[in-house]
Amino acid sequence: MKRTTLVLGLVVAFCTTARAEKPSPAKGSAHEMTCGQMMAAKAALPKKLAELMMEVTEGLEAHAKVMMTAKKDAIARAEAKALLKIARAQKALGQKAAKLAADMEALKDLPSSPEAEKTVDMTKMSEMAEKQLRLQREFGKMLLDDAQQAEKMLKMHKSKK
Repeated sequence: MKRTTLVLGLVVAFCTTARAEKPSPAKGSAHEMTCGQMMAAKAALPKKLAELMMEVTEGLEAHAKVMMTAKKDAIARAEAKALLKIARAQKALGQKAAKLAADMEALKDLPSSPEAEKTVDMTKMSEMAEKQLRLQREFGKMLLDDAQQAEKMLKMHKSKK
C-alpha cells in the first residue's frame, strides 16, 4: 500500500510539475500532454540516474579489487569490504532506476481521465510541485558541486602520472 501511494504521489507530482512549468493549453490543443505522456517524457531522468549508478558501481568494484590485492593489510581489506557493500547498493539503485524509466516510458499511451482531473486540489498540487522543483534544483546543484570536486581530483591524479 505504501509503495502504491508513493508511486501515485510521484505520478501526480510529475504531472503537476509539468503543468506548472507551462501555461495551460486550451483543451484539445495539440500542445496538451496527458500525465502518461509527461511521465514518459521524464523517463530520461531515472534512465540517466541508472547509467550513473552503474558507472559508480564499476568504479567502486575496481577500487575494491585494488584494495584486495593488499592481502596482509587489514585496513585495505576492510575498505574493500565496505566499498563492495556500497557497490551492491549502488547497483540495486541503478537497476531500480532503469526499471522505473521503463515503467514511465510504458505510460506514454495512458489516457487522461477528465473526471479524475475535476477532483484534483490544485492548491495542494501546486504546493507539491513547488517543493519538488526546489528539491530538483537542490539536487542539481549537489550533482554539479560533486562533479566539480571529481574534476579537481581527476586533474590531481592525472598530474601525478
